Amino acid sequence: MDLNLITILLTYSFVQGFISAGYIYSMLKKPFLAIALASVSLLILVYLYESNGWFLDYPQLIWVFPPIWYCIGPAYYLFTRKYFGYKLRTLDILHLLPIVVFYIYLFPFYLLESDVRIAQYQQFWDTANYTVDIHHYFYQIHLLVYAFFSYRQLQSSEQKLKNITSNSSIISIDFVKRIILLLLVFCGVGLGYYISVDLKIIPPVGIYTPILYLALSLLIHLTTYYTWSDTNLAADETIAKYTASGLDESRLNEIVNEVNKYIGQEQVFKNPDLRLKDVSEALNIPSHHISQAINSQLSKTFFDLINEHRVKALKENINSEKFKNYTLVAVAEEFGFKSSSSFFRIFKKVTGLTPKEYLKSTQ
Repeated sequence: MDLNLITILLTYSFVQGFISAGYIYSMLKKPFLAIALASVSLLILVYLYESNGWFLDYPQLIWVFPPIWYCIGPAYYLFTRKYFGYKLRTLDILHLLPIVVFYIYLFPFYLLESDVRIAQYQQFWDTANYTVDIHHYFYQIHLLVYAFFSYRQLQSSEQKLKNITSNSSIISIDFVKRIILLLLVFCGVGLGYYISVDLKIIPPVGIYTPILYLALSLLIHLTTYYTWSDTNLAADETIAKYTASGLDESRLNEIVNEVNKYIGQEQVFKNPDLRLKDVSEALNIPSHHISQAINSQLSKTFFDLINEHRVKALKENINSEKFKNYTLVAVAEEFGFKSSSSFFRIFKKVTGLTPKEYLKSTQ
């Protein structure tokens, strides 16, 4: 592959990464994923700065941005934690410690004159004597550790979701899985590249030099694709509420009993416009706790439960004197069904019979 083509690809990746980071931050409200993507994009820009010889014109920027490598792993990890509703802690500031340490380590270099900085930089990358710097292994292992803990966070949160809800749309978290997998793949490519150079399997020049940054660009492209194409991103607020709620089994059962008792005794199901929010306010129970309890304990949604109450009440009253001159649809409207089509569909779903078949069976 021609180096000019590689430069074009990486330039495109850099631009796309920053645009996507802005979109993710401003529109999707996922600041840590935006930071991760912006960091990766900035490192690609650093490669372009170095490979195109721009350091000769702007030596004051030599090795100013390499500590950003230590930002990527924590940003992805904190994105994963926040996606599942875990609040940030004061100790999370320690995730920045490697960045600070690396800047302290490089600080004496920043004080050097421009020509000395250029000379040391060129000597560092002298292919005749080049060996992989230990810091390259440090940041790849650092990234691998964070990718591992991100994956563990994903697994534990996914299991918790499966234990508390049967709603498959909520536990569809392929978006996060794919991003963490991309991170792990990149770690593998990076470590493989440096080990291969160290063992002299491949040279540190020519086509092999930009391999790491092409892998970074792939991370940008696929993260952008998954972010823009995933239809379940709006569900992460519900995911966060579920995983962070901390409700135990006994409390979930109590909520179900309270909701059932309230719906049955107050007959609020007769209101065709009844909302989860209405029941939440009446019982002074957060709506996401009600939704979680019904999902986990009954394997159904709030509206499934309301419709079952409607069908039950209708079956108990359909043969009463009060409704003997009513049509089936008119009776259904009395018990909260908004249309004939929804009534017939829900009645059959709950009972396995059409309303007419049910009436026939009771005669």
